[in-house]
Amino acid sequence: LAHGLSVKIFEKASNIGGLWHPESGGTWPGMRTNISKFTCNFSDFLWSESVPEFPTQRDVYAYLSSYCDTFSLWDSMNLNTTVIKTKDLGNKWQITYKRDDIEHNEEYDFLVVASGVLNSEYYPDIPGKETFQGKISHSLRYKGPSSIEGKNVVVVGGAFSGSEIAVDLSRGGE
Repeated sequence: LAHGLSVKIFEKASNIGGLWHPESGGTWPGMRTNISKFTCNFSDFLWSESVPEFPTQRDVYAYLSSYCDTFSLWDSMNLNTTVIKTKDLGNKWQITYKRDDIEHNEEYDFLVVASGVLNSEYYPDIPGKETFQGKISHSLRYKGPSSIEGKNVVVVGGAFSGSEIAVDLSRGGE
């Protein structure tokens, strides 16, 4: 926008923030980024000094919202819009999208796809999983330790989310 480009942003959700949205995202209030605010920022928009080195879910969402406010991105935003198809026309891109159950086709000079890689649930094949009587839940559905107070819990997965959830669960589970 600062260079005079006409920009259109398509967002499938009803809000911005993706995983970091406090209500609809796949993170929980106590979750922090696994990289510091000094390496996880837009080059033209630094974090506030008051934000901790490893921002929380709410900090990230506030940062993204503030970025949209500061750079007037809301006018370019098309929320509740699903991109159905993209087609390379040679010197243009045809974008087919759906909003309010109406399909639209528009042409653009450039296309940037930023769909994220952490928005799909994956469950490993664990023998006996189908007969397990307890609850099996993915980290995208985890919203805090209150739901497991006093219960026996096992966390499968040792990447960032698994490790963070194990620490968070240690405050309420067995």
